Amino acid sequence: MEVDGLGESKIGEIIQERDRGGNFNSLSDAMNRSGLHRDDVENLVTAGAFDSMVSDRRTALWEVGLLYQPVGAQKTLGFPVEQDMGQLPLITDWEIMLSEYRTMGIHPTNHFMAYLREDLPNVASSQDILGLENGAKVTVAGLVIRRQHPSSKAVFITLEDEFGHISLVVWPKVFELFQAVIKNPVLKIQGFVSRKEGTFNVVAQYIESIPITHPLPTARDWK
Repeated sequence: MEVDGLGESKIGEIIQERDRGGNFNSLSDAMNRSGLHRDDVENLVTAGAFDSMVSDRRTALWEVGLLYQPVGAQKTLGFPVEQDMGQLPLITDWEIMLSEYRTMGIHPTNHFMAYLREDLPNVASSQDILGLENGAKVTVAGLVIRRQHPSSKAVFITLEDEFGHISLVVWPKVFELFQAVIKNPVLKIQGFVSRKEGTFNVVAQYIESIPITHPLPTARDWK
């Protein structure tokens, strides 16, 4: 698991400083001793690295803005910043999830689809569909983690939800209708179960996107 923008050298410097001067005891202490750039500190806050030191990540990001000084700048006296802190709404689980996807590519606490599930009535999970018979109609949804277009005519898509993976087959006529929609990161598919020669897939008949306003991990696909 990596945090966006933090390579091995920066991580090594943080560990060396911690070993030399002891554990960081506050966000301010970590910023002063680590020498990290503002973007790196903000990404660490967003990834939850300072959760044991701060009350809320949104408030912590505000504090970073008040405390940060460019690397090499003359150090100022460590005056408290509490009087300059704004009254900010607490960060939501949804915002935490999206920001962790942005900075780390994963959300360790839960899965993206767990937050959408209650707003997707009549949508089966990857766990629900395992007991369905061949030909059963079904609607599924998930985060696209893979798109493949091998030498066969079909396009294969793998969705991920909070319980596992869903393998989709998209035949040429359906692909022609929905090829623009398929490029979206979160899809909802109506189709039917196909059990053939030991394989299990959902054959797509209708595809729509679930709109998400924040960036999510890019699928590994044929491009």
